[in-house]
Amino acid sequence: MSIHANIEILSWESAFFKRKTAKLHFALDATIVSLDQLVDYDIVQAKIATADTKQIDAILAMGFGW
Repeated sequence: MSIHANIEILSWESAFFKRKTAKLHFALDATIVSLDQLVDYDIVQAKIATADTKQIDAILAMGFGW
């Protein structure tokens, strides 16, 4: 499974918490995000509806956790 998302760097949070943070914005027309693109971040947020089990499965397969 692949994840189509745009990566938003969260500058304010990164500066405040002194950790590089980002948020994924899912969109079908976005590029495919790989784990290699996310390893530079300390924290990556993703908001997914609980009913969207395909998206949850895809992101869990990528290595995300709770």
